[in-house]
Amino acid sequence: MAMSTTRALTGPPSDLFNPPFRTITFTSFPAVVLVSTHLRHAWTALPPTPSPTDDDVMAFIKANHALTPQQRLEQVPQNPDKDSIDTPWRERVLERWMSVFVDVSAFLQEVGPGVGHLRTWGKQGVEYSAEKGSV
Repeated sequence: MAMSTTRALTGPPSDLFNPPFRTITFTSFPAVVLVSTHLRHAWTALPPTPSPTDDDVMAFIKANHALTPQQRLEQVPQNPDKDSIDTPWRERVLERWMSVFVDVSAFLQEVGPGVGHLRTWGKQGVEYSAEKGSV
């Protein structure tokens, strides 16, 4: 894969092997840039139907791709509920995100030891800590 990673070394020398923060750059992997950009837009958009399907997410991405940034601001209705994660629309969007996560996880495993690996999850598989702001 043509992704790159940058480690932020702000602490002791041990950070070289176990960095507290890692930046991943997708600029040389346009498919990941394109898909992740449209999925970010889908996450904040108002669901097109009460019971969305994967086809609805793909239709959103296709329609969103045809719009300019200004048209997106004007034409794509935004979901006023910014906090709910467990919604039918966001569950469908998250399923599409999984393909991005799998690609990035495969890349990170090639970067070096201690990166870990991604386990695909079910509904109960991801824990979010609002206090720490991390997954």
